Amino acid sequence: MPYIPEPIMGESMSSWMFRVRITKRNHIDSCLSETVIRSVALCSDSERQAKLSFDPDFDLDSPLVGILCRVYGVTMTYVAEYFRHEVQPTISRLCATAYCYECMVSSVRTVGAPHSKVAWRYALTPICTTHGTVLYDAPIEFCGLYDITRQTFRWHSTNPVAIRLKDRRSEPAEALASLAARVQTSYMNIRENAVSAATQSKIDGYMLTLMRALLMPCAHCFYVKRDFPAVLPKNCFSTDNSWYVSFYQEVFRTSAGARATSLFLAGILLGWINEEEAGELRSINHYMVCTPRHVWAALKKDTGMLMWLKTELSRNNTDYLSLSSLQEVPRQWR
Repeated sequence: MPYIPEPIMGESMSSWMFRVRITKRNHIDSCLSETVIRSVALCSDSERQAKLSFDPDFDLDSPLVGILCRVYGVTMTYVAEYFRHEVQPTISRLCATAYCYECMVSSVRTVGAPHSKVAWRYALTPICTTHGTVLYDAPIEFCGLYDITRQTFRWHSTNPVAIRLKDRRSEPAEALASLAARVQTSYMNIRENAVSAATQSKIDGYMLTLMRALLMPCAHCFYVKRDFPAVLPKNCFSTDNSWYVSFYQEVFRTSAGARATSLFLAGILLGWINEEEAGELRSINHYMVCTPRHVWAALKKDTGMLMWLKTELSRNNTDYLSLSSLQEVPRQWR
């Protein structure tokens, strides 16, 4: 097989595909690479939408992967060895904006180009597993671009709006990230120890249900304004703002910062974060809670959602996570 850059540990398929194209363009087959790269920009609107519907990060049977293998002489065996990922709740390619700038800088130093990780696409992992920081969010307009990783890296390095994101690396924000990272790690460890894929799916469903409830308007007092994007992705989610649509979709269209805060709140309800640890975060938000009682008090404002939450959690009961895992559950649940 002709020379191609080796995938970075945890790299997404789309990120590696772009690095392959750039490497080939610079070293071997300029004309052919340019043709493939520009094909997205030159196609009609209907063709562009069709291409965006393909997701090579989680579908190795995607035509985009097949084209790359044929054009550059890459075998599917090689691709499957590096990019066969497990099934988890995944954020659509059309609104996948999360990234870790520190990871990008690291790959620039080692391989000469930024890269994206597949873990940034998972709804339940808003914390970088390498640096322990909350993931940033790129502009929604970047979604679907063939070079989204490069565009995001440039934007973060030069745009004044992105530079102001450094405020999220303040001491209080790092404390929140540290606690949310602990919750994320606990979830990942439980998931890894599950006896079957079906049990893993239920564990995912349990945690996702908690995060969905904690992202509903009744709990917004626990968040800061920047957690919720002003511009939502188009052609990806329903424009209907009904209760059910918000409950099921918000976790997939909101920012990594909001998902990290909801993960922190879930950790309080599960007893993975104690009152003393949570109390240290009052400097971020005066309304930041310290006990499960405070969280339940907010959720009780939406009584219909509270009962729906119990039903959904019960559907995902396992020996690892169940209703009995929660602290100070509402009286009407008992």
